[in-house]
This record gives sequence, structure tokens and C-alpha cells, in this order.
Amino acid sequence: MAAARWDSEHRMWQGFYLLWDLWYGCDYHCPYCWFEMRQDWAKLAGLHLGIPVERWLQGWRRLHEAHGCAAIEILGGEPLRYPGALALLSGLAQWHRFNIVTNLSVPLEFLKELTDRVSPERMHLDGSYHPSAADWDEFAPKIALLKSLGYEPEVRMVAWPPHLKAIQEKKSILAGMGVRAVVQVFQGVYQGREYPRAYTEAERALLAEMIPGIEWECRRQEQPTLGKLCGAGHIYANVKANGDVFRCAKESKELLGNLLDEGFRLHERPQPCPYESCNPCGENIFLWDDWAKMAATVKGPPIAATAE
Repeated sequence: MAAARWDSEHRMWQGFYLLWDLWYGCDYHCPYCWFEMRQDWAKLAGLHLGIPVERWLQGWRRLHEAHGCAAIEILGGEPLRYPGALALLSGLAQWHRFNIVTNLSVPLEFLKELTDRVSPERMHLDGSYHPSAADWDEFAPKIALLKSLGYEPEVRMVAWPPHLKAIQEKKSILAGMGVRAVVQVFQGVYQGREYPRAYTEAERALLAEMIPGIEWECRRQEQPTLGKLCGAGHIYANVKANGDVFRCAKESKELLGNLLDEGFRLHERPQPCPYESCNPCGENIFLWDDWAKMAATVKGPPIAATAE
């Protein structure tokens, strides 16, 4: 497996990569959240109760012993509000590097303690800003703190139609702070209209200035993938809040096992994709030809297949 490291050009940890839904507890109820739109929060919280920190750490330690240092993207719910989050994240940093996608609603003191425990060499944070739920005057100082400490945060915002003006304004402010802003295409129904198809011409023109063309195309249409060799399940997998590990977000066909089981292993080599098309969440980059091309562009020494 490839040792993980942060690649500033691609804004991600490069190497053996896992997406982890730590839990489904969230203090926000954003109307454009997939779980909110499908009214899934209560169901998910009931199915995936918080797992004790020590049990998670045992699973991640065994994964390191089997496969080496992983690059982990930690999602939720709100990851920083997981019970025992400080102990979990500082323990995880012993073996792996990770990026946390967080709404930064935790107190500033919590964030300071977290950064005291885990260095920028092991942890990256992306702040997700939600104008209808967050106070910008509380959110911005936390981004400024992370920037000053060398964590090079970026801010993610969803292009929900009522938020477009606020997003444009905040993107400009963040640029002045030297912070990268990422605007994500809204996928869902608003006022009875399905997006992204329903964006007006004026909205499309505005979004064209804020969203890379490849992101727009990926969200707009699915890519045929059946039978193509893919690294999903080999150098990438999707870990759920109960420890179940799926090949990718299209989880119905291939459960790889459970991270918390002692014998858990990923595939030893890439496997053909069993789906007609890739889901629109960027996992198409793990198609083996695409992954090889992207990895080849990473600056610095080649990604070594060694553990850390």
C-alpha cells in the first residue's frame, strides 16, 4: 500500500485512501443535506450508534499493520462532536493521516486542544460553511486560527440557490484571507425543481466562475464504468459508522467486511467495476487508468508502497 502524504496541488492526502462516515450525529439540519432531504437522520442514528473510541483505535491499528499508513477523509454527521473525539483523533494520528470535514461548530477552545494534540503533518481540516446555520463571525476566526497554525484549511460551501449571493461574498473574503473556497454543486429538489438541471442561466454563469468544469460535468452525468478495472476496494474504500467497509458509495453489491473484525483485509489488486456507471461523488478517480494518471502528476518522489 502507498504511504499517505498531503498533496497541496490536489488538496488531498495522496496514497491508500479511505472515506469514513464516523457517525451520523449532527447539530445542523441543513435543508440541502442528502440525509435531511431523505429524512434519514433518525434512521441512521438508530442503526449506527457511537462505537467506543478504544474499539475504533484497535481496528485502525490492525489496518495499519496489514496495509500501512492510510489517507482518511472523516465525515459525519459532525465528526468533531463524536463522543471522545479528541482521544480518537490523537490516537488515530499514531498510524494514519486524515482530513476532517467539519462545520467547526465546536468551541474555539476545543479546536485549540485538537491542534495541540495533532500536528499539520498528520491532520488537515476542511471547514464546511452553512450560511443558514452558522454565524460567520464565529466561523471565520476558527479558519484564521487553522491557517495561522499551518493547517492550510479550505472552506466548502454548497451552491443551494438561496445561498448563492452569500457564497459569492464569503468566497471573496476567504480569498483575502489566503484561504481556498470550494463550491459544490447542489443535487436535490428545491421549490419543486430538481437541481443541478434547474439552475437558471444567470446562476449557471455565476457558478461557472466558482466551480471547476470537471466537477460540474461529474455531478451532471454519470460515467459508464461496468467492467473497467478500478482501485475501489483496493486503494480506496468507504467505511460506515458501524465499521462496515464497502467498495464504494454504491454499496449494495460489495461489502468487503468490517473494519472492527480482526481478519479484515482489502483486495490485493484492482477489480473490475460491477456497476453500470459511477456515482457522482468523485469516486471515478479510482478507475485504475485515471488513478495512475493522477498519481503520476504528484510532485515529489513517487508514492512508495511502504508503511509508516
